[in-house]
Amino acid sequence: CSTCGKDSAASSKIEDFYELELNIKDFKNLNESLDDYLSTEELSGENQYFCESCGCRVDATRCIKLQTLPVVLNFQLKRYVFLPK
Repeated sequence: CSTCGKDSAASSKIEDFYELELNIKDFKNLNESLDDYLSTEELSGENQYFCESCGCRVDATRCIKLQTLPVVLNFQLKRYVFLPK
């Protein structure tokens, strides 16, 4: 939370994984897709984060951090983007 400075419970969540789903549309190579997957997302406007500590919606950031990689890592390349009407 950018207001109170506390991390959400999800921010310290550690999960095992064996596959990454990567967008490939508009990217030239795997490195660009990985950069997009690991980029920081700003949560603001209608997409604000609800902070349990503050009890209200606030601007925040969200990102994925990979601490350790599995022996075998699969990349699922998402060729299509679903756009709801």
